[in-house]
Amino acid sequence: MIFKKKITLLEAFDCVPCSFQTLDGRRMTVAIDEQICPQTCKLLEDEGMPVEGSRERGNLYLTFDIEFPTQFKLETKQCMIAALERNAEQLTV
Repeated sequence: MIFKKKITLLEAFDCVPCSFQTLDGRRMTVAIDEQICPQTCKLLEDEGMPVEGSRERGNLYLTFDIEFPTQFKLETKQCMIAALERNAEQLTV
């Protein structure tokens, strides 16, 4: 089962723990121990849907929908561009 969690750009950069409610009503919080990008997928073993005919559960795959701001103040945009340029060698995939 795949669960898509909507997070802000700040939460993605800051590796903020992710909380959500499962389909069966449980509240889960997942520690984020890596930089989140749109392709990030976290495997939560045995946290998915029940397996028919058993007491086991399938796996839950947590993906992220990162909300990007639609506009920035010019000063903020310039600061972000400068920070990205200073770290250009780390931005290559």
